[in-house]
Amino acid sequence: MPEPQPKLVSGTSDIGVALVTVTEWESEMASQIKSALRAGQALEISFPTFTPRIIVHSECELTMKIIAGDNAGFSDTVQYEAVAVRDGLIMLSWQEHIGSTIVHVLDLVSGDAYTAVTPAKGGFMRLRGRIEVKS
Repeated sequence: MPEPQPKLVSGTSDIGVALVTVTEWESEMASQIKSALRAGQALEISFPTFTPRIIVHSECELTMKIIAGDNAGFSDTVQYEAVAVRDGLIMLSWQEHIGSTIVHVLDLVSGDAYTAVTPAKGGFMRLRGRIEVKS
């Protein structure tokens, strides 16, 4: 999917900088976000020490539940953002209610997930896992 281009409003500013209408650009980005994941879609990612299941409820809400390994049973329903970087490649991010921040790069073609987590208690984790699309 080609990257949306900002729309020029009136050429350039008095210092030669292109002006864009942010709402038009945001609208195009929103259409990419809406198409990145679909309601009802479920993914499981097998990381070395745990496996989360992600269930998409809508274009902005999902539930993540740890189904195996460390912190099994933990679950949170959150607001998320997903951007289709290109066909089969999605960047998915959210902040949990406990304060942890999660960013996944999901390569649905290769089945690989690259994830960065900032836990609420501090620190930084980089993970790699395998994606299984459940529905």
